[in-house]
Amino acid sequence: MSDRIDAAAPGPVLVTGASGKIGRFVVAELVQRGHRVRALTSRNRVPDGAPEGVEWRMKNFLESLDLDAEVAGCAAVIHLAAEIADMSRMHRVNVEATRALAAASERAGVTVFCYTSSVSVYGSSLSRHVTEDSPTLTADKDVRPEYIAPEFLRAYGRTKLLGEAALRGEARAVRYVVARPTVVIDVEDIVRLGQLGTLRKALIARRHAHHVGVRDVAHALVWLTERGLSGGGAPGEVSVYNIAEDEFPDSSYEKIFRTLYASTSQGAFQMWPAPGVVDRLATAMRLGVLPLRYSFGQMHFSSDKLKREGYRIRFGLSSVYGQAIREIMAGTGAASPHESRAV
Repeated sequence: MSDRIDAAAPGPVLVTGASGKIGRFVVAELVQRGHRVRALTSRNRVPDGAPEGVEWRMKNFLESLDLDAEVAGCAAVIHLAAEIADMSRMHRVNVEATRALAAASERAGVTVFCYTSSVSVYGSSLSRHVTEDSPTLTADKDVRPEYIAPEFLRAYGRTKLLGEAALRGEARAVRYVVARPTVVIDVEDIVRLGQLGTLRKALIARRHAHHVGVRDVAHALVWLTERGLSGGGAPGEVSVYNIAEDEFPDSSYEKIFRTLYASTSQGAFQMWPAPGVVDRLATAMRLGVLPLRYSFGQMHFSSDKLKREGYRIRFGLSSVYGQAIREIMAGTGAASPHESRAV
């Protein structure tokens, strides 16, 4: 199956958060596919290595939500900008800015609006298997048992869910796509796993890592945008898709660390796993909640709906882990005798 949909955009594609972790890859993917790109960033300079021909604009949502000029003439919007850590800014950036951008898109006659949400909107599920139809968090208040996670993650999940609701409130003529990726990782994230302490590695060993490669997330977002540009979905409709590779066979941290150690012989990737129940009890005690639901690392996020639309992962986790192993070995100046065992 081709990974490209024939959808020549009549105007630029606006990308918010364009200098961020996912945004840099989305911009590059769009340029590679021949789209014109208008890139928004809150930083005061163009990121290093940015593709040529991109129209860069600086916009700080904390200062202004007047977005008509940024959206004017655009055929599509890919909204990535978000506040992940600072709870005092989350509602402004994740909810109010999303609503303002959707309203501006409706006024400008944008064809498709692709919003990057998160699987954190599901919280800690009552069912191990999670689909787009699974229950989500209570959006208007913090119900601690719904999400066995630190306060800032609970707030992040709620505000991303409120961002989705803001789209539904504004939806009129634009086709909306909500993408809920799992844990988005790049090669550097895998290399940095070696910096975790012994106890931390032991506790998380039995957790599902829920990794999905950043290049695959960027590719999926562009694919969904092109699908909307080509007429997929109905005007005013809001379609939701998980983006995950949870079916990957070596999905637990234990398996990832064992593969990294077997392929590199680096002591930083050795681990002695603790039973999963120890991790769950330690987390429950630290957060002060009873572990009555499945924790994040126990859940399985289905991407079957996206596959039914015809999408397939382009690169895959094998390529991310394999490249990480090569970088680790290059950093030590050694050749890996076991690189063929890379996941």
